[in-house]
Amino acid sequence: MHLWGRREGMLREAAEEASAGRPGRVHVDTVDIRQFDQVDEGMQAIWAEHGPLTSVVNNAGANFIARTEDLSPRAFHAVTSTIMDGSFFTSTAAARRWIADGLPGTILSNLTTWVWTGSAFVVSAAMAKAAVHSMTMPLSLSR
Repeated sequence: MHLWGRREGMLREAAEEASAGRPGRVHVDTVDIRQFDQVDEGMQAIWAEHGPLTSVVNNAGANFIARTEDLSPRAFHAVTSTIMDGSFFTSTAAARRWIADGLPGTILSNLTTWVWTGSAFVVSAAMAKAAVHSMTMPLSLSR
């Protein structure tokens, strides 16, 4: 298992919890998934050092709890690019390698009920998760 994120401390804590009793099973890499070059380099490093992945879990999350009218463009972009760009960049970086190597692969995208029900104060996260849902559906029909 490989965990990616921007904050190494949080990643290390999550890795300890996820690998309880199985040290060395969870690898941590500081990657800003909003940056395609970092995602592609990180994916290449995994392939080179550990072999091909069998699956990707898009679990990116970000949010500013705020009234929509108070949400700055910068805050909106931070949330949507983390969720949308990160999920797209990570999915396609893995999928391109699976296709090139003739390998199967699975992509699982974690969503939120806000995609269907809406919720107060979370418009940017709800919009971004809806976009991830819209990306994942046609990907499931590919190949």
